[in-house]
Amino acid sequence: MTYNALLIDVGSTSIKWAIGGGPVSSRPFPASRSKPPLYEVDPAEIVRAVTEIIDGARPRITSVYFSVQMHGYVLCGDGNRPVTGYISWRDRRSALLKEPPAVSLALRSGTAVKANLPLVSVLALKSLDPDAFARAREFYTLGSYIVYRLTGRNASHITDAAASGFYDVSGKRRNHNLPLKLPDALTAVSTVGTYKNVGIYTPVGDQQAAICGTLFLAPETHKDCRILNIGTAAQVCVAADRYVEGAFETRPYFDGKFLPTVTGLIGGADLAARAVTAEELAGCYGPALQRLPPRPRLLVTGGAVAHRRDVLARALGLLEADPVFIDGETALRGLQALAG
Repeated sequence: MTYNALLIDVGSTSIKWAIGGGPVSSRPFPASRSKPPLYEVDPAEIVRAVTEIIDGARPRITSVYFSVQMHGYVLCGDGNRPVTGYISWRDRRSALLKEPPAVSLALRSGTAVKANLPLVSVLALKSLDPDAFARAREFYTLGSYIVYRLTGRNASHITDAAASGFYDVSGKRRNHNLPLKLPDALTAVSTVGTYKNVGIYTPVGDQQAAICGTLFLAPETHKDCRILNIGTAAQVCVAADRYVEGAFETRPYFDGKFLPTVTGLIGGADLAARAVTAEELAGCYGPALQRLPPRPRLLVTGGAVAHRRDVLARALGLLEADPVFIDGETALRGLQALAG
């Protein structure tokens, strides 16, 4: 039941958690231990933080649901010892190569080729750190690594797994002949194992959790809205009942549905770092929204909205949009909805 479920959102800036619909707590996400364009975090620090949160919630809970930042990974070698740190979605090590790794993806991969795609990053690592690559035996998403350390099973939900580039949206593997064992990519949010008699559920992608939570908080807009989700990074998307193709990534969602998504937009990290103007935001968000299937409503959500709502409202006004702002910890509310 929801009131016995611990909900944990492992975000890029902070880790937030709540028991059911209860009050939200937060702690910083561990800092990078490297310099740009690298962005590596000690995975033991992440697991320690999550374990402390779970231990602090026992014995009040019976289950744990996760949403996790996507497009990051950990490689482990013999004895499942890490041979890399957690290589974040912020990492751009492929930029250190004169020629980027040659990668092609099937249309139904649920992602696109980009500098921070784990498949691209692993191929870059093969050239930049051949010793680490030679010692690697198993690939983990951040979500599946956390779950492995809790349960002994390397598994995640397809919403998280597809962001690696190693799968299609059905969960089938496309490993490009790399000698790495991959996580089990599950299409249902289900129990992976237990930690101290607490059920641990498949981690889901943070974007998908946030969209699920947004629609949970605004159920009347479920079928007719585009959503601008502004966290540390930002995306625009729509929920679709079937797989569609276009000038966007068609990411897996829940219950056999999909999220046509445009990424690479000005997000909370940019808004916090510099004085972004309404005109600049309009020039970024407008073309992205045009690439999506049309919808009559626009919802705006995400952790960065509260800090810059004024400039966001002006920007969307320049686009003649009449947005509905959705407040609240939407990723946690999405996990609440998934927990039932």
